[in-house]
Amino acid sequence: MAINPGGARFRDSQGRLVSLSSLIFHELAEAYSKVDIGNPYSDFRNLVAIDEALLIGRKEQGAHNAAVQRELNLRTQRPNLQLTGRAGDVLIREPRP
Repeated sequence: MAINPGGARFRDSQGRLVSLSSLIFHELAEAYSKVDIGNPYSDFRNLVAIDEALLIGRKEQGAHNAAVQRELNLRTQRPNLQLTGRAGDVLIREPRP
């Protein structure tokens, strides 16, 4: 996602306005998970080969859901953020005036 501070405004699924700082935090957390940890965007399962058998590993958290979890942790630590929308939620773009 490109972040344009002068661009569109977003609301979460509960209709709360999502702040620019929340969008930036979520996108940075997602990028960290993808670049530094090496996770794909979506949740995934690793494949493990043992002898001639191919086993499906346990479900791992992808970059998006890792960023959502970081956002939830931050919101728990900062109660003032409870009043604003979550960037990791389903975002609804407000039409331009």
